[in-house]
Amino acid sequence: APVIPDALAMLEQMDAAHPREPHWYLPWLGVQRQRQGLGLGDQLLRQGLDLVDETHLAAYPETPNPRTVPFYERHGFVVAGGAQIGACPPITFMQRVARVGNAADPVSADGGCLMPRASAPHQLPGATQRTGANRAKEETR
Repeated sequence: APVIPDALAMLEQMDAAHPREPHWYLPWLGVQRQRQGLGLGDQLLRQGLDLVDETHLAAYPETPNPRTVPFYERHGFVVAGGAQIGACPPITFMQRVARVGNAADPVSADGGCLMPRASAPHQLPGATQRTGANRAKEETR
């Protein structure tokens, strides 16, 4: 069954692509098909990003659906990479830089904000905050 080795290789690529600095990982966002097109996805993501922005951390989603790339781009995400292995669907990796002050202002490259290396975890439904310490714990399991 080549699907299992392909899936494992895909998971390895996904893990390798995750940013190493603390960030929010946004694994899935979905709206029931009959309610799509009503702005619910925008509302859900905006609420989540408001919480992310309070922590001044970057956000990182992955999507297997190329139609959602423009959706994430409208919310400030950029394509950071992707993976395609064997029978697995392609995955697009996206990233949104940390924001400070006004949520539209990204953290400046000259150090306009010092991003915390560790902070109390904030819980978004379906989202996790990843830090180096969390990654080390995950890798030892």
